[in-house]
Amino acid sequence: GRRCASMFRIIGHYSIDRDDDVIRVWSSPEFNLEAARQYALDMIEMIREMPPRFGVMPRVEFVDCQVLARRIERGIFFDGLAEFRVRLGRFADACERDAEKIERPEIAGLVSALFGIVFAAVQTDMKRLLAYSSIENIGLIMSGFGLTLLFRGFSMGTLAALALTATLYHCLNHAFFKSLLFLSAGSVLHATRERSLDRLGGLIQRMPWVAWCALVGTVAIAGLPPLNGFVSEWLLLQAFLFTPGLPHAYMNMLVPVAAAAIALAAALSGYVMVKFYGVIFLGQPREARLSETHDAGPWERTGLLWLAAGCVALGLAPVTVISLLDPITRSATGYGIGSHAGSWLFLAPIEPQRASYSPLLFFIVATLLVVVTWLSVRVFYHGRVRRSGPWDCGFPYLDARMQDTAEGFGQPVRHVFEPFFRITLETPSPLDSRPRYRELVEDRLWYWLYLPVARAVERVTALVTVLQRGRISVYLMYSFATLLLLLLFVR
Repeated sequence: GRRCASMFRIIGHYSIDRDDDVIRVWSSPEFNLEAARQYALDMIEMIREMPPRFGVMPRVEFVDCQVLARRIERGIFFDGLAEFRVRLGRFADACERDAEKIERPEIAGLVSALFGIVFAAVQTDMKRLLAYSSIENIGLIMSGFGLTLLFRGFSMGTLAALALTATLYHCLNHAFFKSLLFLSAGSVLHATRERSLDRLGGLIQRMPWVAWCALVGTVAIAGLPPLNGFVSEWLLLQAFLFTPGLPHAYMNMLVPVAAAAIALAAALSGYVMVKFYGVIFLGQPREARLSETHDAGPWERTGLLWLAAGCVALGLAPVTVISLLDPITRSATGYGIGSHAGSWLFLAPIEPQRASYSPLLFFIVATLLVVVTWLSVRVFYHGRVRRSGPWDCGFPYLDARMQDTAEGFGQPVRHVFEPFFRITLETPSPLDSRPRYRELVEDRLWYWLYLPVARAVERVTALVTVLQRGRISVYLMYSFATLLLLLLFVR
């Protein structure tokens, strides 16, 4: 920064205004447009030749003078001919001196993602399951922002733009598929008056519109192609896979662990969504009154369909979405990937040789495989299939109680992560005439953090309610005392 200021002082036609990490240069009234451009180019070249500070090169932004030049030609004069911004990398220097600090947002996001998806796996309430899934997705978004700061701190602009694009894309995707799933859960709740997963089942036969729209949201949030959830998670993983070039040993060691955590969260998300959809819509009804349920009405279907269409469109046209997000990434990082993200058919965020993805080709090939399989069965095996009851292990009285419950579905995750849960277990003894088994899995943080805060607030509000006597004379006394205090304060 001092060398830039010294150069302009030597020139003598410019004044310097230094504001933190920005150097602004205004011309004197005796300006020369061509000379200003040449001085700007010389300054940029000189800064590029400067030795990097802590391994980080400063970033230079040169605002061209064409618009001001046209105004000058029309007789509109300005003292400020041009503005040069020199980013001196103060944030990057701090990252180099204390690399652990820049990693904190990313670590917090990964912990939030794993926390949310692990607790979602053991839920038996469909809305609580979706709420914990939202915690997982917010964690992914936060880890993406942390990765953007990491790349930005090390002056890796293209990778910072890739990480930020993946983050913003996931924000957009989450708005669509999570809204779709919550509306689907609301339709189920409206039709059945039931939120417990263990009392639902078989609703695809009675609520087909809701079931098929919920299937789109389930596939999207599980991160399966060709829907939108896969694109953003794939871009985020690509950003993590490009991190071995970081000029810091600690980061090169930690980032692969973070990438593995992202992959684990994505896998558990698919597991949780299979539980959500399978327990609610597949199998047999677990309650007799579920046979009286009704499908969504016309307005409910409209709300579900446009969100499902959004999930499909965001998944099949990623290059278009990235080009729309590109101005945001350029304004935040100075770089963008929209210009080289690929063609309308292939998405290649960095280089086509390293990684590319075509959602349209995947969709076409998957559709063709399904159609060819169906036609093959119809042509070659039609009439050779004998329908009969399924094999029941010699037990002829199969009913809804024989199905896997939501609690049983989440049991493997509960066993693996048992130390993180607060489990209340009630089991019957062999002599109980009416045996009862009950298991309650709760969040330890609720009892360690939120419940003490809630109790403290209740105590404070109980003290405040002492002032509320219900008598007008007491309230007039409060007003009079307040006026006296204000008069003393003003005096």
